[in-house]
Amino acid sequence: MRRRAILLAPMLLGILPTSAQAFPSEAEITALSTRFCTLESKETSDYEAVFFQEFGKWLNNGSITYAEIKDDVSR
Repeated sequence: MRRRAILLAPMLLGILPTSAQAFPSEAEITALSTRFCTLESKETSDYEAVFFQEFGKWLNNGSITYAEIKDDVSR
């Protein structure tokens, strides 16, 4: 399950067609992977919750901006 979740993270990022400068840093991806690997639950909803928590951090840090997401979704 954890391996599957780690493999799904890049796919989840691929759902949002964002510009190259809008991707999280390697350290941020590593932090997400680490959280996935240490998660004891096997529930998909728990992995989604972790992803969205980290995604919120990326928005707050400016790695991904709301304007970029809104612009890409409207295309």
